[in-house]
Amino acid sequence: ELEGYGPFLSAVAARDEAGEALFPQTFGGGIGIERALFALLQGPKVKRIDEVTYFGKNPDQAGPFLF
Repeated sequence: ELEGYGPFLSAVAARDEAGEALFPQTFGGGIGIERALFALLQGPKVKRIDEVTYFGKNPDQAGPFLF
C-alpha cells in the first residue's frame, strides 16, 4: 500500500532509458503538484510543464492540457 510521500518521491526520482530525470528541475521551488502531474503525464500529449500549470506565467501563451 502506497501512502504518504512514497509515490510522490518515486515520480521525482524516475529516470528515462538514457538516465535523464523525468521530473523537471525545481530550482529551489520545491516539489509542487504541478511538477508531479507533469512528471506523471509527460508523453505524447504533455511536453512542457506550461501545459499543466500557468503559475507565474502568461495564461494566454498556450492552451492547457485538459485531463
